[in-house]
Formats: sequence, C-alpha cells, structure tokens
Amino acid sequence: MDGASFHLFYLVSTFVIWAVAWWKGAKPERLGVLLLLVNYVAGGMLAPLRLWWALPLNDAVLLAVLIWMSLRFDRWWILATAAAHLLLMLVHISVLGDPSLDTRVYVGSRWLFGVIGLYALLLGPGERWLAGEAPGGWPRWTRTQRG
Repeated sequence: MDGASFHLFYLVSTFVIWAVAWWKGAKPERLGVLLLLVNYVAGGMLAPLRLWWALPLNDAVLLAVLIWMSLRFDRWWILATAAAHLLLMLVHISVLGDPSLDTRVYVGSRWLFGVIGLYALLLGPGERWLAGEAPGGWPRWTRTQRG
C-alpha cells in the first residue's frame, strides 16, 4: 500500500469512525470524538509551523486528557487509545533524541498508533451496547439510582 492510498484509508476511516462513535456512542465516546477532532485540527494547524515541540505538545495534551478520561469513565477503549498515544509519545521522544531517524519511519509510526487509537474508539459503541446504556447518555454507573 503506497502512502497516498494509506492516507486515503486513514482519512475515510477517521470520518466513518467518528460518525459511528458519535451516532451510537454515549458521552465518553462523544467526548472522545471531540477530543480527537480537536487534536486532529490542532495538529494540522501546528504542523506547518515546523516547531520541534508543537506536535509532541499537542499529543501530550491529548494523552493527559485520555488518561483523565480512563480514570473518569469505565471504558476499555479509552485505555487502549491512551496506550496507543503513550507509544506515540515514545516515538516523539525517540525522534527528538535521535534526529537522524528517517522521516518516513516517524510519520508511519504516528499513523500506526493513530489508527490503533482510532479503531479502539470504534469499540466504544459496542461496549456501550453491551453495558445496556442508551446512545448519547451518561454511563449507567454514574447515574443516581432511586430506590
């Protein structure tokens, strides 16, 4: 698969998964979609600046919010997405530590961990359905039970 076809696959996957997660997911999935959308747009705006710290800082903020979400919500997909973005941060650190690494390896690693995190988000609506929660609602364990 060449770079252009993989990029097309990545873009189509991104928008389809965001739509499915928004449509069928509950609040954690919708928050995840908004978070990844903001990260995607901010990364697109920061990349042309060519500042060595801009993209790692953008992804570090995303990782921090994903870790917060994994502590706040009872969802497995958030842990998988946070783990993928933690590995992405290790890629940033390795490139900052050794600038002689090939740019294709750097971009390919970023795409790989992005796809893993993205497809983990796709598992969110299924997890919501298995938990018996309504689409768009808060997770069942956060609601007050009236007895």
